[in-house]
Parts: sequence; C-alpha cells; structure tokens
Amino acid sequence: MAVRAYNSPGVTVSETVNPALAPVAANPSLVAIVGAASGSQSASERLILTGTTAVQLGHTGISTGSVVVKLASTGETLNAGNYVVAQSSDPDASVTGDEIYTLARFGSPTTAPTVLATGTGTLTGTYEYAVSFVNAQGETGIGPTSGPVAIVGAGYNLTTIPLGPTGTTARKIYRKKTVGSNADSLFHLVATISDNTGNNLSNETTADATANNNSQPVTGIASGDTVVITYGYTDQDYFEPTLFDDYSDVLAKYGNPTDSNGLVSSPLSYAIRLAMLNGASEVIGVAASADTQTPLENALALLENEFDANIIVLANGSSFASGSLYAHLIKMNSQGYYRIGVYGRDGASSIPTADTLRSAAQALNEESLRFVSVTSLKTTNQVTGAQLNIGGHYAAAAIAGMTAARDVQVPLTRKTLAGFEGINDKRTESEKALDSAAGLLVLEDKGGVLRIRHDITTAVGDVNKRESSVVRAKYELAQRVRDALDAGVVGSVLPLDRGPTLVETVVRSVLETMIVEEAIAAYQDVSGRLLSGDPTTVEVRFSYTPAYPINNINVVFQINTQTGDTTLTTG
Repeated sequence: MAVRAYNSPGVTVSETVNPALAPVAANPSLVAIVGAASGSQSASERLILTGTTAVQLGHTGISTGSVVVKLASTGETLNAGNYVVAQSSDPDASVTGDEIYTLARFGSPTTAPTVLATGTGTLTGTYEYAVSFVNAQGETGIGPTSGPVAIVGAGYNLTTIPLGPTGTTARKIYRKKTVGSNADSLFHLVATISDNTGNNLSNETTADATANNNSQPVTGIASGDTVVITYGYTDQDYFEPTLFDDYSDVLAKYGNPTDSNGLVSSPLSYAIRLAMLNGASEVIGVAASADTQTPLENALALLENEFDANIIVLANGSSFASGSLYAHLIKMNSQGYYRIGVYGRDGASSIPTADTLRSAAQALNEESLRFVSVTSLKTTNQVTGAQLNIGGHYAAAAIAGMTAARDVQVPLTRKTLAGFEGINDKRTESEKALDSAAGLLVLEDKGGVLRIRHDITTAVGDVNKRESSVVRAKYELAQRVRDALDAGVVGSVLPLDRGPTLVETVVRSVLETMIVEEAIAAYQDVSGRLLSGDPTTVEVRFSYTPAYPINNINVVFQINTQTGDTTLTTG
C-alpha cells in the first residue's frame, strides 16, 4: 500500500472557485396604496408670548384648524381671537409638510377710552368701561379700565376709543356698574363698533337690566403670559411611504376611515382596510396632501424608490387616476422594477356608462394594469346601518389585497371579495362578455357574494399579456433573475471564459426553482456569452413556457343507445 505523507495537526481553509448559490426565494407581493387621509400627528407645547412677537412652533405642516390654546395658569381655553397662527415660511414649495408656523398674541387694547357724562339718558350710578378687539378669528380680552364716572339720570359719551392692529374688524365696548342700585362688579357688553376707524361713541345709555343679561368679555392673553398650545400636524414624514402590518397603526396615522355620519372621510384608511381584509399582510401607505391630481401624483412619485412595492392602487376613482397610474407603471417597468396596478372608477354618486369604461380600458391596453368593471358597490354604513355606496377604486384595493395573498401563478378568476354586499351597476351576461372583451376585469354579484369573473389585464388581445397570472409570473421571473445575478455575480472576478458559465448557472437555478413552484412550465436555451469589445459584460438569453391558467372547459357528450343487453328473456 502507498505510504501517506505526514500532515501536522491543524486546520486547512480553502475556497471553491465557483460560489455556492443560495436558494432563490420568492419575492413577497407587497401592496402600495396612495390616497388622501384625514389623520394627523399631535403635539403640545408651552410658550411665553411677549407683546406681539411671533414664536416658531416645534413642528411643521400645522393644521391651523386643529389649534387649541389654553392659559397655563388656569387651563382655560382661550378665544381664537387672542392669538394668530400663521405660516411664516415654506422652505421648499415642491415639498408638502415642511411649512413653518408661528404663534403670536393678537394685540389687545393698551389704553382705556375716555368717558364723559352726557345729559341725555336714564343711568344712575358709577360706571367703568373697557374695550376689546374683534378679528376674523374671534375676540381678544379687554384692555385697561377707564376711571369710574358717576352720573344721575344721564348717559355717557366715549372718546379716544383705541384702534386695533391690522386685522381688527370691530371693537366691543363693555361696562360695569360699581356703585348704585343693581350694581354688578362684572363687565357686560353694551355696544359694538363695527369698524376700526372711529374713536367715539355717543350717548351710551344701555339699561342696567339689559346690560346684565348681555355677554361678558373673554379671557385675554397678557404680554408675558405662558400658554399651552396643542395642534395636529402633518410634517414631511407624514407624507413619506410607511409600511403597515397592523391596521391600528393605519388608524393612528391616517385617521378613521369614516366620519361620525359613517361616510368615507379617509380614503387611504378605507382602502388599506379593504386590502388587509382581503389578504394583504403588509401594505405601504402614502398620504397625499389633497385628493386631487397633482398631490396624488406627487405622492405616487414617492413610490419610485420603494422597490419592494409591486402592486399599486390609487384610493381615488377620478378619470385622471387611470392615466396617472398608467404613467407610473410604464416608468417603473421600463427601468426593470416591474409592477402591476389595479384601477377602479368612482361611480358612487354618478355611474359612468359601460361604453365609457370600455373605451377607457381599450385606450390603456397595458399588460401591467387591471381595470375594474364595477364603479358603484354596496356596503353598510356602520353608524346609521343604512346602505352606503362606495366607488370602484375600493374594489381595486380589495383586489390588490387578494393578489398579494396569492402566489404569482395563481389567478383571481372565480375568487370572491370580502367587504362588499352588492353591486349597483350590474351587467347582464352579454354585457359582461363585452366588458371582458374590452379589457375590463369584471366583478359579478352571485347572491350578494362578489367574485371575479376573469382575472385579466387591459391588454386583452394577447393571451400572454391578457392573463394577470402569466404577467405576474413573468415579472417575478425577471425580478428574481435580476436579484440573483446582482447578489451572486456582479462584482465577481473570474477568468473570462468562466463568466458566461456562472451566469448561465445562476439563471438556470432561478428557472428550476420557478418550475418547482409551478410558476412557469418549462424553459429552453439558456445561453451566455461575453459581449464583443467589453469583457466586463455578459449577455444571457433564454426562453420559457408560461404556466397558463385553465379558463375554459368544453364538455362533449353523446347518448349511447347500444350499451347493455337488449335481448328479451322469457321463462
């Protein structure tokens, strides 16, 4: 036997020339929904307001309608006329949520009116006067009190009534009686000057009984007071794409889907709810600053860097939304980040004609876009219990959730949707056939249960582009090949003649995996080569056979009269 050479104890480490290929896992299907929302984040701050100097608030994108200011010393909520919340700057006009806001006192009176007795009137006693300013938001607290003036059977003339700052629309005159019968130590409203120009008020003789039933002045903010301000805000982060796996987090950010009347108030929350209800375990939400075209398209553009998103829905059923979604899909797919979109028209208030929908679908003719045939669906108003009609864009969100919950090769044909109770714009069987022929994804009502008649795209003329599952599998294949080559080959240093072989191996690994998963049926002719003139570039080509769904079954039968024994037997 051969004598084996002696090896010293130790560990030998070496590396194989060909890298080990990790299994190529399926990419999770992730829904992204863009729409308007009603929620906001909340904040509270303590601020000292001196004079009318504005103090910058700690957050941007303030919702001025949500502002509440309280006096820190008492906790009393202050009339909005006492302060001004204003946008001081907008660092980037193209960015929503970066607007800077300030809070300032609205200047209250700093002087008292001059009070003189007049011989005309019926007042008897000692009285004092004070003035407040009125602006578009409300009323300030009163200013300094005039000196007491005693009269008997007379009235008052007021002069040097202070003028308010810019924005003052009126001034209110308050009076209190400090000495005499029916004395009231509190101020009550006795007159209003509906301008900010006059300084005089003649012959003020409001009866004591009348005055004592009138309103009292509001609490004001003195210069140097500390206030507590609470507000809602939607800063830049609010409008950034956010991944959700729990619907309670959606509610916390985007608000309740319906208002106190049970009507949809946050389209984004409502659409995400339906997507999750129909199977989506995770959803990317993108809030638009308004439910109109430009804000929605700006929000949609933020998804261009969210490369994991591959099913896109707009929570808006306007006619422009299909074009906006189409443009986004074409842009992303041309860059190799393959996505599909689901669009539904809003016919909750006014149902468009079937011809309108068919023409719109035919004009799109795009394999990556599904267009729902139904525009008005029935559901229950959770507040009133009455029927609530909602648009087809919410059906699109539900279909997106169903899609995300299934493997790419599984079509939605004959699958049912949750969250709806019926269809308002129903079609006859012949009309459904016309819808499908035009590239509409038809929903049909089967006894109150909604199901998809045929899962198709708007590119209905080619079977390889028409079947949504075939298109999804193609996009999944392209994405897996790209990811596997990027992770396992790009950056490798190998002899020139081995590069094409390694690329072929990686591609075959992806194809074999997808055959096992039944996402494709077969593949052929995997061939790699170095591009002439560029030794750093390998080109690989292959073909594959899709896994087609079974959509139609033809059953043929005949009656056979020759079976069995027809011989008559007697006994």
